[in-house]
Amino acid sequence: MKKLVFAFALVFFASAMSACVHIAYGPSDYVGDAEYVQSVQAVVDSTEAIKFTDKAYMLANTAQPGPAQTWGVFGTVAVTDKTLYFLYWNQNANAFDVLRKLPVTGIVNINHISSIWGPGDYLSVEDKNHRFDLFSCYEMYSTANLAEKNRELLNYLNAVRNAR
Repeated sequence: MKKLVFAFALVFFASAMSACVHIAYGPSDYVGDAEYVQSVQAVVDSTEAIKFTDKAYMLANTAQPGPAQTWGVFGTVAVTDKTLYFLYWNQNANAFDVLRKLPVTGIVNINHISSIWGPGDYLSVEDKNHRFDLFSCYEMYSTANLAEKNRELLNYLNAVRNAR
């Protein structure tokens, strides 16, 4: 019984400590900050116009349209008039790394799905190679309606796809 209580306390403590970790989404905590915008523009192709940018969470290369895994990465999702980007802030380089770059013409299907894992709901994006990536706007300790932000992301992606 003592081992069970100790194991529970250890798991609880580890979970509590991980919730206190500050996640670096970019050069600042505000997506609209000029430095944040410039950092995103630095990795986006210069011929592309940014339509949407927000803090996000991504589950990459899932096996099916749904949360097949529970570990992902926090970063920034950006939609341009040609491409869907997922960016990870590299604190050592003080710049974004591109983790996912998907041309909008390569998107086959987008679904809005609910989940008990992660931030709550996701956009499942399928490419021509039948790879599924899950994206969700996300902000720790936010009072913002993340479902509305995800719908906004979905609307931007569909608008760019339909403009092609």
